[in-house]
Amino acid sequence: MEKINAIIMLEVMGRPASYIKKSLSEITENLNKEKGIKITKKKINTPKKIENSLFLSFAEIELEAENIASLSRIIFSYMPSHIDIIKPQDLGVSNFDLSAVFNEIIRKLHEYDAVAKAMIFEKNIILNQLEQKGIKINLPDTNKEK
Repeated sequence: MEKINAIIMLEVMGRPASYIKKSLSEITENLNKEKGIKITKKKINTPKKIENSLFLSFAEIELEAENIASLSRIIFSYMPSHIDIIKPQDLGVSNFDLSAVFNEIIRKLHEYDAVAKAMIFEKNIILNQLEQKGIKINLPDTNKEK
């Protein structure tokens, strides 16, 4: 399979503005170290002030991925706000590459599921501790783990 050229947009919001620019720079450095990924062009935009003294900036990164699995891995790891695949125009995906993409999706879903379950467990511990101190919190029971 030929290499995949794509442009991704990475956004960062926070404060101060210098931190936003530094964060985007570090993210692009880390992205360039990813196996199967090579940054061919990048532009980090000047942070713009938005509401409540927060700043927003984005990086436009053109990259070359060895295969669809490498591209999907960075999509799930860096969660860009947008992606454009420049070439090839037609992606003939092998069953091996498609399996790698699906396995990355499954891995990420399991990771999110573990985080959600841990948060529910911790919430229930806190609610039980509050209840033991005589503080009653009325929350819907829908997220309680059985």
